[in-house]
Amino acid sequence: MQTLDDKLGLLTKKTAKLWQNVSVYMGALRNLGALQGMSFDGSSMDFPFVDAIRALEMEVESLHSVLAAKDVNGAYVHAEPVFRLKPFKERGLSLDNDAISKYMQDHQMMVMWNGLGKLGDMVISYKELFLKHLISGPFSTHVFLAKEPLKRAGPEVEEYSRDYLRNLQVMYNFDVQGAFESYRDLLLDVHSSLSGHTSNIPLYVSLQPRRIPKTDESTVSNFLSQHSISGFFGVDMLQHIRRMKAEVKDGDAFLLSMLTLAPDWGEVLEDVAEYLYERNKDPLERFKIFEPTHDGIVPAETEYIERRHIIGQKHNLERLSALFTAFANGDEIPFILLKGDTGTGKSMSVKSLIYETDGLKTVLLHSGYLGGLGNYARKMAEKPWRTVLYIDDMGFSPQQFEGFKTSTQGMKKFPGNIAVVASANDESYTRLPDAVKRRFPIVLEYKKPNLSNKSTQREVFEANCSLLGIKYSDNLPREFPTRTGKRFNSASPADVYSFLVEMKAIKAAEPAKIK
Repeated sequence: MQTLDDKLGLLTKKTAKLWQNVSVYMGALRNLGALQGMSFDGSSMDFPFVDAIRALEMEVESLHSVLAAKDVNGAYVHAEPVFRLKPFKERGLSLDNDAISKYMQDHQMMVMWNGLGKLGDMVISYKELFLKHLISGPFSTHVFLAKEPLKRAGPEVEEYSRDYLRNLQVMYNFDVQGAFESYRDLLLDVHSSLSGHTSNIPLYVSLQPRRIPKTDESTVSNFLSQHSISGFFGVDMLQHIRRMKAEVKDGDAFLLSMLTLAPDWGEVLEDVAEYLYERNKDPLERFKIFEPTHDGIVPAETEYIERRHIIGQKHNLERLSALFTAFANGDEIPFILLKGDTGTGKSMSVKSLIYETDGLKTVLLHSGYLGGLGNYARKMAEKPWRTVLYIDDMGFSPQQFEGFKTSTQGMKKFPGNIAVVASANDESYTRLPDAVKRRFPIVLEYKKPNLSNKSTQREVFEANCSLLGIKYSDNLPREFPTRTGKRFNSASPADVYSFLVEMKAIKAAEPAKIK
């Protein structure tokens, strides 16, 4: 038969084991506080169930102390939270501050989120909730992860960031439900072991203990479930997800999947930092091409164009690329004019090289916006990037010329991070005032490629088919003159593009053939 000392000894060992388990989580939380310069107990950090776990640590530590001191009455009183069943209304709408009550309050919030999940992408498991919290909380405010690309970090910052992620992983892997179930069992052991040895205090013999609701349901992120890879783990699967990242629009799902599968979060720092830098930077920084509207300068909807889509302008592309590269590297460049036939690739040249050159953006303008050229230059100069103001098909009416002079009056030169490129066809160029022509010391001549040449003709057709995402066929050049009424000796690449757009639309509208 167990003596009271035996019972107290066993309870002390159980309490110490649970205390050690909870201290692993709290140690990681305190490490985060030290890494971020916050309070030692992590009270400035808002994580799922963190208040309940903090209260649990204090209660277990207190219980261990009274058990070690063989204070039977003091130990038995610690069992009270597991029997706390007073109706909510009798507590005057106040919330209990014991660990189990805090756990149950957090669980009710999870149940509420699960109900809302029918209308959105909400979660119920602790781990999934923890990961979602990282995206919207610590990751979005972290002084390094939220602000800088990893390549700008030194070795000390990298190591600190790896420690930061590894401490978060300790908290993520903590079995919250298991810890509170162990605490409940411990308090019931305290009650059953010591109820016959207390004096002058109420007993809980007639009360039913509270149950610990579940928080360990496994909820698979959208990325994993949509691609049927939720059952795989390890480095090979991480590489697979990295390869699939470009195909997935939900970047948060990509990051959640990486963290879910990674055995060591410190080893996926590069993935975390790269994604968070892209996610948290200025929304406009994600775009390359802009246009003015009544609401200001906004991202433009335009096709992604590559240099290979432009045929017959190799020399012009090389010159323009050299100028854009110098500008991206910090040099100032003169105004540039792209002069030549309509549809020869002037605008495509600018767009393709903007996409190709790191650090450059462009604002697409037409002659109607020339009166605001100076304002656009000043506005974009405030941004932390270098901008090409591109005036497409420049031509001046008397009113537009006056607006241009007024908008640039007093600007002996544009800001250093602003360049100006314009295009004009031959007819428009002849009508430009000499004062405007003098502003453009560099002129690139664009000539129509000879589409009568079969080799050039095929190059143009194949490039535009690639741009439009359609398959090239030898029938397309044969059908071009009949459908457009144009001969190849006078046609431009833009004419080919328009023809292919029409053919793509016709093919899409054709009824499916019955086999």
